[in-house]
Amino acid sequence: MLILTTCCCENMSAQEIPYLANYSKNTYNAAQQNWAISQDKDGNMYFANTGGLLRYDGVRWKLYHLKEDKIIRSVLAVDNRVYIGAYGEFGYWQKSGNTEMEYHSLSSLVKDKKFANEEIWHIVRKDNQILFQSFGAMYKYDGKTIVQLKIPSTIMFAVNIGNETYLPTIGKGIYHMVGDTFVPMVQTLAIKQSIITGIVPLIDNTLLIATNEDGAFIYADNKIKPFDIPINALLKKHQINKVAKAGPHTLLFATISDGLYTYDLKSGQTIHINKNKGLQNNTVLALHIDTAQGIWLGLDKGISYLDLNSEFNYFFDNQENLGTIYTMAKIGNTKYIGTNQGLYSYTEGNNLRQRYFKHIPGISGQVWDLINVDNEVICGHNTGTHLITSNGTKKISSINGGWHTIKIPEHDNMLLQATYTGLILLSKDKEWKFLHKIDGLSEAIERIIAVDAHNYWVCG
Repeated sequence: MLILTTCCCENMSAQEIPYLANYSKNTYNAAQQNWAISQDKDGNMYFANTGGLLRYDGVRWKLYHLKEDKIIRSVLAVDNRVYIGAYGEFGYWQKSGNTEMEYHSLSSLVKDKKFANEEIWHIVRKDNQILFQSFGAMYKYDGKTIVQLKIPSTIMFAVNIGNETYLPTIGKGIYHMVGDTFVPMVQTLAIKQSIITGIVPLIDNTLLIATNEDGAFIYADNKIKPFDIPINALLKKHQINKVAKAGPHTLLFATISDGLYTYDLKSGQTIHINKNKGLQNNTVLALHIDTAQGIWLGLDKGISYLDLNSEFNYFFDNQENLGTIYTMAKIGNTKYIGTNQGLYSYTEGNNLRQRYFKHIPGISGQVWDLINVDNEVICGHNTGTHLITSNGTKKISSINGGWHTIKIPEHDNMLLQATYTGLILLSKDKEWKFLHKIDGLSEAIERIIAVDAHNYWVCG
């Protein structure tokens, strides 16, 4: 179930999220796992899929296979080529004229016999060269030849930031890549035992360093310290697998066991998206930001797309704990939702542990209508009408079926309500109360439209 908004049980975990689109293996007709993502200059998306190279042009999906149907672990689109890496194999796909893409293997250029046992997990461009990486080797392709580079240790994934190329290692910290050599960043030995899963720039030559099990760190002024944000403990627990930066302020942390966390450097706001909130799977294997700032997630089961710039927010109730949603209202930072099971409220905040819908005691069963009147909520219910304030709830009408309530034009202290048995008036002196029924109407009325203070359309 999905609720679209513009801006359950007791303590049901919940949060509104931006637009999310899910693509299952049945949609793109390939394997479930997607290991890496890239985008070409024409906007086509490429996914390193267990079943092959998967291409999406925004409308159609197409799968390209390697010989022996090898699993493709890495992908990088550069100019008119799409480079890939697999077990004992790397090369590129390229269009020939207007025909389909053809594959060109580069593996025969590798002189190292051990290459046949290397899995190419990462590809990065450095200047006009392409670097293919396993955990134990790095190969440089200059367009004609392949040269194996001497690496300092077991390596993680190289990343370009500005004019620098950084290479994380296991056991020896991070290195600068200078030409074909690697220069250690001595200060990063402080986290040499951590598995570094990503590096992104912040501001003023500050780097964010993400680790698999030890959370995120800040590298600034030749010093390393833990990143002091509320979600760092959660990131340690759920293991950061990928990290990226969307726009100037938003950090993205893709995790092994709990989906995606976003963190706004300016506001401190966090968005958490996992399986309970609409994601197909909690294990994020790949993370890519496209040219329109859309976020693509390669999952252990499927592909997802997230638009942080969407003007709409969504709430997913996959377990259907809330029931069927009929109505909603908002006062300040508190949102109210009326369902066939009762009335629920949700107060926005930056602390993930406090973000939940909770049932409002005393109002269970079918809620038909919620309206915000002067920062008070009038709740039309199957058994009557309730006033909802910060002090609690109060029943103000026992007329069954408060279907639809509107303000009476030119009368701020008067409300007209459609019920199972006609129309009623509610009025306010010091507080809202039932005034009387409208004579001459006894049938069920579902909707009211005011023409002016004296004329109305009603719908039964």
